[in-house]
Amino acid sequence: MSIALDAQNPDTMPARRLWAAVTIRVAWELYRQGIRPSGAILHDAREHALLSIPDSVDREQAEELTAHFTQEYLGRARHGRYRPAPPDQDPIVCRPSWRPRLIALLDPVGEVVLRLTYGDGMSLEQIERLTRVDRVVLRGAQEGVRGALRALIDEDRLDARSLDLPALDRLLGRVARTPAPDCEGGEELLSVAGLQHAERCPRCARGVRLLRGGVLLPGELAWPAQGFSRGDHVTSVLVLNLHPDARFHRKAVCEQFAGASLRADEDALLIDPDRIEGHSPLLHMLAEQATPRRDHLRGVLVRGYGRWTRAGLIGPVAGAAVELCRARPWGEVDGAGPLPEPLPEPPSAARWWSAALLVTLLAMLVGSRALTPPDPEPRYPISASVLPVEGGRRVRFDVDELAYVLVVVTRDGVPTPLLTAQRPSDKGELATGIGDFIVDPGPGLTLIATSASPFDDVAPLFAAVAGEADPMRSLAERLRVVAPDADVWVESRSP
Repeated sequence: MSIALDAQNPDTMPARRLWAAVTIRVAWELYRQGIRPSGAILHDAREHALLSIPDSVDREQAEELTAHFTQEYLGRARHGRYRPAPPDQDPIVCRPSWRPRLIALLDPVGEVVLRLTYGDGMSLEQIERLTRVDRVVLRGAQEGVRGALRALIDEDRLDARSLDLPALDRLLGRVARTPAPDCEGGEELLSVAGLQHAERCPRCARGVRLLRGGVLLPGELAWPAQGFSRGDHVTSVLVLNLHPDARFHRKAVCEQFAGASLRADEDALLIDPDRIEGHSPLLHMLAEQATPRRDHLRGVLVRGYGRWTRAGLIGPVAGAAVELCRARPWGEVDGAGPLPEPLPEPPSAARWWSAALLVTLLAMLVGSRALTPPDPEPRYPISASVLPVEGGRRVRFDVDELAYVLVVVTRDGVPTPLLTAQRPSDKGELATGIGDFIVDPGPGLTLIATSASPFDDVAPLFAAVAGEADPMRSLAERLRVVAPDADVWVESRSP
């Protein structure tokens, strides 16, 4: 049975009021992580934040939550982490009056520490190099800033003793980022008056720096002509959770849902139900084969705010579905009915073999194995599949992070190297960002090979197979000879 998330009314989502402020904060957080917030990345990270921010918060609270949801987006895109972590909850809420009152208490060095350390996230070492102020002086100024805020908290009859040092520094960060009272969110930066306003508003000052540095385009701050409504971003996701004893079956499950699944955390899969005809037959087949057993699998089907992207599933539906799945009993999967028990082993066909024949066969087998060396197992096996896309196809594959990779495609029937890794990390240029890799072969065929060492001096192999009827198959055979530990995958589709 499908579980539906309780969707909030999309018309109450104050997206327009939050648009520019969320955009500036997302771009800032991405830039701090060393990521240039180009169009697709900024668009997806901002959409994830807007879909995840509750309706009940004001613009300043939404801006702080945006930092949390941007890190959540990066965790999904980089590492496939979908278990939601709650935002930091501090015992004291920042008051808008604290920033001007705090600045009035600080000397120039303290104000620099407030702006650069707590506003921009710079370390004291970085500020020392930038300002030429001795680090000892900066450290003393930092303690002065902390003491001044504690004094303000006490002055407002709040309990400063409830704040440990990390909580105090987080509160100082919010104080340093408090926008000017007349700030409209950052969209005013598109006017001359807005640039003057930015001189006294931390939020808009940060936006100006991003604009002048070419990190953010002015058009990104403007409310889009098509608008934005959460009601237009509703999707479904099937989450399958594997028991810790069955995690090694995740690859087999993933292959059954090829092209429609994403790995999540250590033991889960996110599956787009709109890209498969039905999950029940596939799960029944896996349970019958004990890959995994029925009591090692559970799953939920959830519908809510989100969108499938190349980097993963954005929006709150993913995290909510993962949490719902972990509360389910083992053996239950929405929409699949009772999963079957594993099929019994087939009965033996050799019930009454004669003892002499059995002894003879065993002797022959032992002798054969003694005289024939075993074929070497591939050091780093390849998992690959061909995915149809608009205008062609892609080859998606997964290998161990320590593997050296050789990727070959045919150009006019001639094998041509696309990637010859000299280091295991070289395959990163084909990475999808979610733990596997993708190749655009164009009109030709694809060959992928892995080894524990670089594929050196393979140029003669390309020359040797150039005139053969099936050069890719011939190349695969030759690669297995020169690299006995290699695993080689060859696309079977005709060009």
